[in-house]
Amino acid sequence: MADITREKIIKRIKRGQSLERADLSKLDFSCADLSDAKFRGVRFTGAFLGYVNLSRADLSGADLSNAKLHDAILENANLNNANLDGVNLKDANLKNSDLKNANLQNSNLKNANLRNSCLVSADFENADLTNADISGANIFHYKTYGWKIDGIKCTHIYNYPFFASEVERVGSRVEFAKKQFEEKYKMIPTIKLLLSGGLLIPDLYKICRIIGKINKMYKVEIGIVGMELEMNRIIFTLKDDSNSDLEKIGGMIVQEYENRDLDNNLLEIIKKNKQLCVGLKNLDIYEPHLEAPNVFSQPFQVTVDIVNKGLIDRPGMVMRPDSASVQEIKMSVIDNYINNEKEINKVLIDFDTMVSKEMQNQVKGLKNALKKKKVDDVLVAWKMIKKMFDRTEEITETDNKASPLPYRAIELYHKLDGWFGEVR
Repeated sequence: MADITREKIIKRIKRGQSLERADLSKLDFSCADLSDAKFRGVRFTGAFLGYVNLSRADLSGADLSNAKLHDAILENANLNNANLDGVNLKDANLKNSDLKNANLQNSNLKNANLRNSCLVSADFENADLTNADISGANIFHYKTYGWKIDGIKCTHIYNYPFFASEVERVGSRVEFAKKQFEEKYKMIPTIKLLLSGGLLIPDLYKICRIIGKINKMYKVEIGIVGMELEMNRIIFTLKDDSNSDLEKIGGMIVQEYENRDLDNNLLEIIKKNKQLCVGLKNLDIYEPHLEAPNVFSQPFQVTVDIVNKGLIDRPGMVMRPDSASVQEIKMSVIDNYINNEKEINKVLIDFDTMVSKEMQNQVKGLKNALKKKKVDDVLVAWKMIKKMFDRTEEITETDNKASPLPYRAIELYHKLDGWFGEVR
């Protein structure tokens, strides 16, 4: 774009023209009204944008590295996939903005207003959020190594992927007392391990054995720094004081949870020590044909604070970029099946033997749809299975009875939901 000037750019914006992928590096737009501007993929490297009004502007994929955006208004702006490395956003208003997959490394966000913003997979490595306000933000899968959050304000946050249902979004809300968020998240980086069952002594015993084994074998220093109940699930927060690769450690933990020899060994120990059986209801650990994995809760979610590398969301689930379209996600269901055909077929066969005849009919339909690569039929069949499964669990909770489904069936269901449950 020849002879680029501030005045020419502002005129084009007022005419509603797009400036997609233009190079506006180091230009001075201080105090300008650039609201509703179309700056998709534009290069603003080192630009002066202090006090600028960028409300509702489309800056998706834009390069704003080292730009000066202090006191800027970016309310409802689209900064999806934007590069904001080293940007100065001190005192900026980013309320309701979309910062999904944004690179905010080394950024200055002191006193910034990030209320109700989307921070899914945002990278805050070495960012300074001193006295910023993130109340109501969705912070699913974000990177925080080295961030500063002294005095950060947060009354509540949400934690859900972009394809979550409305019920899941509401259910992901977490409330915080004054300074509680700061106190809790200063200790990040951490690993969070969500188990499908409540707080049972055998599970506590198992996680301690796994941690001890990994610490000894790999010379790391993992420890439990938090433990909380969420509905009927238990969350362990783990931290490694040796500053090792948390992603690898998370993978080791998952591998140990899938180690059937470990389960068998622990079951034998539990049988000899009745104190370790506390909390096990409707389960006879001396039953001759009891499968050891059914004694323990299974990993439902393992998260590491590394952007775009959600290690595991649900066992078997392949994480996808949050900007993917519904059609892309639909096609990835079939890709997933092609890449994991043997494993998925085996899981379906096992699952089929443990459920009702009504659900078996839907499993049969799911198998046929997968064989014919009919993605819509796959999703319809899975939706029916999901409804039946949820109905069974609702009846169980209402009547306060043990689930009629064996633990193994519940484990397999969650694994299948990781493969087929992305489109709601």
